[in-house]
Amino acid sequence: MKQLSPRLTLLSSLVPENTRVVDVGTDHGYLAIHLAQSKALRSVIATDLRPGPLSSARRNVEQAQLEDKISLRLCDGLAAVAPEEADVIVIAGMGGETILNILSAAPWALQDRLLLLGPQSKQPQLRAWLYAHGCAIREERLVEEEGKIYPILAVESRAAAMPEAVELYIGAWPLEKRDALFYTYLSTHIARLEREKAGLEKSKNEGSAKRVAELDELLNALRKMEKER
Repeated sequence: MKQLSPRLTLLSSLVPENTRVVDVGTDHGYLAIHLAQSKALRSVIATDLRPGPLSSARRNVEQAQLEDKISLRLCDGLAAVAPEEADVIVIAGMGGETILNILSAAPWALQDRLLLLGPQSKQPQLRAWLYAHGCAIREERLVEEEGKIYPILAVESRAAAMPEAVELYIGAWPLEKRDALFYTYLSTHIARLEREKAGLEKSKNEGSAKRVAELDELLNALRKMEKER
């Protein structure tokens, strides 16, 4: 089987043993196969919305002789998964808005389960949505793949106060967890916000003043983190 990508490797490391795992948007099935081969799990379900990728996953599962350990299901998100079949739900490789739509369609997924999420965009919106729906981010990790840095969120069912804007934007990063990869990630976000601010100031569109003020607040908080290095 093809070697796992850095993102899938990190996700795999966060899956506890003796759990029932659902891999949403399994694509070629690489994560599901790796989990079934390397961990003592109660069950593994792999879903995908598209017949093509699911057929590819089926071929890979058959080649690995894991038909008795991995259940493949064609469905949108968690539509073909029963609540009692999932202790850990992995949703990665898609935008944050898509992830929250999948979870919105299956409210049971937010109750007493571990969610391992890899949003490629809209991370602040996803973080805010999770906290507004009775979940909290237990930890975040970063992983670099093909020149880009991605966050991986480990989310648990736990009521918690809504974080401040900077934490919703970039995540919670205590000093002891800020490594070189984090500071590269931080610099990237600072540069992105600076470009957005410059564009708004140049265009002078009506209503842009409010967004510029929000960006200034975020930039000040991020630059403070940068100085704490």
